[in-house]
Amino acid sequence: MNVSFLPMEEYPTELYITMSKNQLRVFHNCLVGFIERWPGGDPREQAMIDDLLLETKRALLEYAYEDD
Repeated sequence: MNVSFLPMEEYPTELYITMSKNQLRVFHNCLVGFIERWPGGDPREQAMIDDLLLETKRALLEYAYEDD
């Protein structure tokens, strides 16, 4: 499965990452932990992390749908 992360408009490059379901779960858990311990700072960075988290959730749901 290809997971695509489309950055905010300021960052026009697209990034495609291929991950197994287990790798995606680990990545998702890392993002969740990072958001929980967010020290503050640039709100655009937090928005980008939120976008990554949303895309990983979507990809995990796709995996769950494919498994059924």
